[in-house]
Amino acid sequence: MRAGTTPSQPRWRLRCQRFRLGAVEDESTDLGPLINHATRDRVQAVVAEAAEMGCAPLVGGIPGGELAAGSYLAPSIVAVEQLDSSFVQEEFFGPVMNSSASENDAEAVSKANATRYGLAASVWTPDLARAHRVARKLRSGTVWIQRP
Repeated sequence: MRAGTTPSQPRWRLRCQRFRLGAVEDESTDLGPLINHATRDRVQAVVAEAAEMGCAPLVGGIPGGELAAGSYLAPSIVAVEQLDSSFVQEEFFGPVMNSSASENDAEAVSKANATRYGLAASVWTPDLARAHRVARKLRSGTVWIQRP
């Protein structure tokens, strides 16, 4: 990412807020429930902690209405620069995007590879050749390429 271009910007928040929560059988659903209430509550607590620290530009939360009884959780964004932070080093398996600005691709790859895990990663760029170059350098089980 270019410096200053992070998912905490208004356009990224808007994209996350547009996700439709609902039953997985419903074709209009973008995001289904988490596995159970305990997982939902644990992920929500992590996001609440980030919000208390001032590094959660979007806090999704538990939806109201008929979805409130389920284990649904709206997407959140956590913006953390400290690579040793638990927000970076722990995988909490929920709809939370961890974002960080980087000066260049090498710095972005270095930050992405600084985690102890590496289950999944995504590269967001309209430049497909750049996306493939960066994706090949990531130490992750799965890498998605997104063209905004």
